[in-house]
Amino acid sequence: MFLLTLTPLEDGSNGVNPMLPVIQLHSHPSSRNYSISDEVRLGRKGWTKITDADLPRKLMTVKIDEGGSISLTLHKDSKEHSASLNGAKIETREPLSLKDGAILSLLGCNRYQYRLSLKEDTIVETSTLPVQVEATTTTTTTTTTNNLLLRDGKFS
Repeated sequence: MFLLTLTPLEDGSNGVNPMLPVIQLHSHPSSRNYSISDEVRLGRKGWTKITDADLPRKLMTVKIDEGGSISLTLHKDSKEHSASLNGAKIETREPLSLKDGAILSLLGCNRYQYRLSLKEDTIVETSTLPVQVEATTTTTTTTTTNNLLLRDGKFS
């Protein structure tokens, strides 16, 4: 099983952009241990939270398969976008194979960049051990007499 992380970078640098969310994909999304998907559409809004009107809403899809292969499918013609992979404009709508460490830019060569990080996911099975708990009971008697409150044998 594999975990793919798309880390947003600051425009033109290798520093992490704290304004955009990190996106994670899992090669086995149906596994009971994960609620994340095996693919994501990148563009304006949606998972990226980018609001720049220069960026199409559904620019591309990044997907990971069960073998850990990463693919990118562009949804716009090359005249309608300026997305790039490792600094080179993406010219084809045919699915592209991506590698660990690739830098994907959604707008131009260095705007809205994501670094792809692929890791083999080693799931550790956990189990719950039964714990015995002793229950204790406390009894309190309350009686009202002549507007005085008698609690546990004492007037208050």
